[in-house]
Amino acid sequence: MKSSIPQRHWLDIAEIAAVVSSVGSVVAGVFYQQLLWATVPLSASATFALLGRQRLQSAIAERQQASQVLIQENQTKLADLTEQSSESEQKHQSSITELKDEIGQVKTLAVTELARLQQESKSGLDRTTGELQQLQTSLAKLTDLDRDLQQNLNTLQAKQQETSRIVRELKAIDIFTQNINIELNTVQSYFERGLAYQRLGNKHRAIDDFGKAIELDPNHPQAYYHRGLLYREMGIDRKAVVDLRRASQLYFDRGDLDKYRETRDLGQEIHQDTVIETEIENQQHSEVIVGNLFG
Repeated sequence: MKSSIPQRHWLDIAEIAAVVSSVGSVVAGVFYQQLLWATVPLSASATFALLGRQRLQSAIAERQQASQVLIQENQTKLADLTEQSSESEQKHQSSITELKDEIGQVKTLAVTELARLQQESKSGLDRTTGELQQLQTSLAKLTDLDRDLQQNLNTLQAKQQETSRIVRELKAIDIFTQNINIELNTVQSYFERGLAYQRLGNKHRAIDDFGKAIELDPNHPQAYYHRGLLYREMGIDRKAVVDLRRASQLYFDRGDLDKYRETRDLGQEIHQDTVIETEIENQQHSEVIVGNLFG
């Protein structure tokens, strides 16, 4: 282990020894009364002091020189650090500028891409809207077509039903005609065939058959009743009233009061309408006569 006591220079030791010797020489010279002994150590001490001062100056000069070197080195390092800092700052500024440029480019690209996406979205929306409108139009057409088809189907079914009904009526007419030809239940056959003609809308043939049934059976209320209805539909109200009154009497004689009231009321209604129409006609005829007399 090295000692922490600083090593002294030999000049320092020599100087101390010279000072001690001088003090001793002075004491000896005083004691022996010989001053020569005191001068020698004092000279040596002065010499050593001079040498120590020179040494100290040299040490100071060396330290100053070392300090100057150290200062220069530090200045050089400081200059290098300053230059490095400046270069680093320039690099940072350049990086910041490049980063700003990149950010600007990215922003421009983002704005351009956003505009493109918005345009594509708008185009897609317009296209989708157009397709939706076309789909709605097609759906409306399909709905109309389905409605038309349903109407046609209903019409066809109605026609089929009407055709079936007509076929049934024609078959019935054929059967009743055969019965009439073989004189089988002739009155009822005429009446039933008249009803079949009535349902088919052949009013004249129906009236003829009802008339045949009445000729064979003058007390047939249904024949009078249905013939009266046909006269009413054909506008022959007077004959309609006559047949309906006769039918009501026959229903009353048979005790069918409901049919009696129905037939009676209908006959009265037709008669009332006939009276009103007759009055109107008479009034119009009178106005025409008066107009001709004073016109």
